[in-house]
Amino acid sequence: MVWDRTIERQLPVNFTLAELREISKNLAHECVALEGVEAEKKAANEKFKDRIDGHRNRIKDAAKKINTGQENRLVECGVEKDHAHNLIRFVRLDTMETVEERAMTKEERQHHLNLPPQGPAPDEPEGQEAARH
Repeated sequence: MVWDRTIERQLPVNFTLAELREISKNLAHECVALEGVEAEKKAANEKFKDRIDGHRNRIKDAAKKINTGQENRLVECGVEKDHAHNLIRFVRLDTMETVEERAMTKEERQHHLNLPPQGPAPDEPEGQEAARH
């Protein structure tokens, strides 16, 4: 057959065994390379996530302070025993505001006497003190 002319077109062509082997090697190499890049990305994302979470937490704390107009701090408080009403009262020393009142426990209701330590009576000899108790 005689052609008036020839042209090239993009058409399906079956691979030879050598071509398939080369494509397979390239595919395996790309799979390993992709896993490596994904592992790097994951490690980088974890670092960024920690940094981003830190910023988010600080933003959240600041927003809460702005919304409430306050924050919790250690404040020196006085503890008052009100035996007449069987109450323990906690009072802020900076504002003198009562911040908590609660009922006294059994132990707290006990009055402690500040007695001096006992020694032998002035007219008793040393060994007889134990006999009195």
